[in-house]
Amino acid sequence: MLKKFKFTHLEVTATKLSEIINYGPITEFDSFMKTLVSPADICTTIDSNGETPLHTSIQKSRMECLKKMLELDLNIKARNNKGYTPLSYALLYGHMKIASQFIEKGAQVNEICVRKTGKTLLQKMVTINKLEAVRFLLENGALVNKCDESGMAPLHMAVISGHKTIVSILLEFGANINQINKFEQSPLQLAIQMNQPEMSKILINNGANLLMKDKADKTILNVSASVGNAEICRQILRQTSVNIDTKEKLLGRSPLHTACAVRSYPAAKLLIDYGANIKLLTRNRKAPINIATQAGSADIVKMLKEESELLERKSHRKTPLLLAIDQGHLQIVQYIINSKGSVNSKDVNGATPLHYAAKNGLFMFVKIFIENGADVNAKDKRMKTPLHEAFIYGHDKVANYLVEVGADLHCVDDIQMSPFDYKTLQNMWSNKHRTTSSKIQCIIDKWKKKTFLNQARSWNM
Repeated sequence: MLKKFKFTHLEVTATKLSEIINYGPITEFDSFMKTLVSPADICTTIDSNGETPLHTSIQKSRMECLKKMLELDLNIKARNNKGYTPLSYALLYGHMKIASQFIEKGAQVNEICVRKTGKTLLQKMVTINKLEAVRFLLENGALVNKCDESGMAPLHMAVISGHKTIVSILLEFGANINQINKFEQSPLQLAIQMNQPEMSKILINNGANLLMKDKADKTILNVSASVGNAEICRQILRQTSVNIDTKEKLLGRSPLHTACAVRSYPAAKLLIDYGANIKLLTRNRKAPINIATQAGSADIVKMLKEESELLERKSHRKTPLLLAIDQGHLQIVQYIINSKGSVNSKDVNGATPLHYAAKNGLFMFVKIFIENGADVNAKDKRMKTPLHEAFIYGHDKVANYLVEVGADLHCVDDIQMSPFDYKTLQNMWSNKHRTTSSKIQCIIDKWKKKTFLNQARSWNM
């Protein structure tokens, strides 16, 4: 109980002293200090506001009070509730002379400011863009390359925060421009990744290594392509002998694949001009044209067009034309057809572009394919025609058009169902409350009879 009372008394006394520092004259401060048995302890005790009187005097710029407190044998490393030391506060509020006095009394310029992450005082000042404080710490021996728990050095943090002047100061004091964090990312990789072109130029002009890779094997060229930064890509290609087709680990994408994925025409064109392999495949066997098609980038698709063989390259069991239909990219579909892409090409299941368009109810696509010579009665491996697909998925407008241009209503699929049968079944399902069980049984018997007849024919053969 005595210990609890003592702590409460100290806290109350510290709170009273902080109030005097905040609002009272220096004479009141002097008088109150004379009444204290252990003034040094009170000055570094956390008050009810989470500050110590020492921190409060720095925060409120009460230099007279601060000067008198520094004459005591204080714990110069005392922290407030937020974990700040008096040195941190002096730098934070721009009191460099006071900061010098703290250092003379034993304050550490390399102190850990945030214990959980291991962030140093220098890193803290870098993050909040305190130029004067950063220079002060470096001039007083702060370690310019000291990292936190994630391997982030002050230079990494300056880059992430976009503080170009601080980057220059850190480099002036010997910061390692190629230092990597735990993800093996250099400051340059972070600058490019965060799309900071001016910051990237500063680092490149100061000798940043352009051939580095991160933990995922992403080159700086790949990172540049991922944000569509053609200018940085050009600078890298001019200054280095980097392998332009180097793939990253995760998806197996080259810089060209990446540029296509983010729909960056300038970056993709530049890479092609420098000799990027337009037939290179990713882990999922996607060529750049497949990725550009999925991304809906018509201009890149046009640029990548080399010959019909490339346009018909299959990726994930689909040609670029089929991928464009899946994504609903009408402009790309028209371009591929105009470039002599086959409207009767098939995927591994035998489905044609017309099957895909009919299944998805894409009337304009269906019309374009028919006008360009698509086989209206083409069958996939399950013997289904585009008309089957239109009826199965309830696209009546598409189905009516296909019938108008010659689709066979009575051809059967592998379970002996004609398009008309699917339409009948669909009507019954949508009006099931008016459909008798005898009618449904009639349809089922019809299917069974057809299946039996089909089997009988095969036996006779």
